[in-house]
Amino acid sequence: MQKSFLFLTLFVLMGGVQAETLKGRIAEISPQAGTIVIQVEGKGREVIGTDADTRYEGAAGLNDLGPPDLIEVQRQEGGPAARIRKVLFDLPPGLAISINELLGIITDGQPHQLYDTRPHDLFATAHIPGAGSTSPEDEDFPGRLPADKDMLLVFYGRGPTFPDTAAAVEQAEAAGHTNLKGYLDGLPGWSETRLLLLSEASWLAKHRNPRHVVLDVRPRTVSSRSHIVGAVAMPLSELQAMSQRTIAGQESPRLPGLSDRGAPVIVYADDHTSREAVRAYKLLREWGYDRATVLKNGFTGWRTAGLPTVSGPAATRIVYENDLAPAPSNPRESGAAHSPPPPVRAVAGLP
Repeated sequence: MQKSFLFLTLFVLMGGVQAETLKGRIAEISPQAGTIVIQVEGKGREVIGTDADTRYEGAAGLNDLGPPDLIEVQRQEGGPAARIRKVLFDLPPGLAISINELLGIITDGQPHQLYDTRPHDLFATAHIPGAGSTSPEDEDFPGRLPADKDMLLVFYGRGPTFPDTAAAVEQAEAAGHTNLKGYLDGLPGWSETRLLLLSEASWLAKHRNPRHVVLDVRPRTVSSRSHIVGAVAMPLSELQAMSQRTIAGQESPRLPGLSDRGAPVIVYADDHTSREAVRAYKLLREWGYDRATVLKNGFTGWRTAGLPTVSGPAATRIVYENDLAPAPSNPRESGAAHSPPPPVRAVAGLP
């Protein structure tokens, strides 16, 4: 390795190759080919090659990276990366909390406010139950925080390679708040544990199309009386029966007509706390549908908001059209992951 670096250094001094440093978010990665595609601001996409001499900082190696990680690359122009550094955003000592600490805060009853600091469209797609939406990029960010400066405020965002959590904590502290915590693993960390994720009715109302699957998991006698327009009747009892059949047959469980486990699936019952909704969600996550969410406030909230419903039997067949645009490959961006075939992992529409 030392000889390789010495050769490159001499080559540069002789004017043969220019050294360059690139910084951008990973858009695609191919461990087999040893290549990374990054989106560099102002330059577009750049293909980064790696070899046995590539050094990594903040990551164990190529397999420890993925979209939408932010990385800094040092290389000789046209050559493989000499160094790849995973850029991480941290918090001051004592302010970062683990997922177990977050769960303790949520469940122990102490007054607190949980905030999702991602852009609002991502919040509406999937968020932690009980969270409000406020971004440090909002002009009125300090004004959207509680008047009680001593109340515990907990922030989370898109993960440690995004600055939103740290920026929210910094701005809240500057506004005089004294009791602050940040969950740096963010929604990706929460999603990886398969804990409950909620989606907003306002978002679903705009995305009732074949690229989204809406499942009414209430008994058919209930869904037949009234259901969300476009929903498919898939009672919890049927999902449980599918699970038992696949266990007995040692087959990979999946929804009938939906082999794409990267599809966004929204399940609902009367409320998001309903037994049917929670258990159906857990089953779907166990089956690998990592972009599954539960509709916040369920059918009751949907109907109260005056959103479209229809009476009569709901559809029983899933009709899904895959969005051909590249989609998230893991939960790091939004918490609801796509799983495209290896070896290439891709992400688009980076927030």
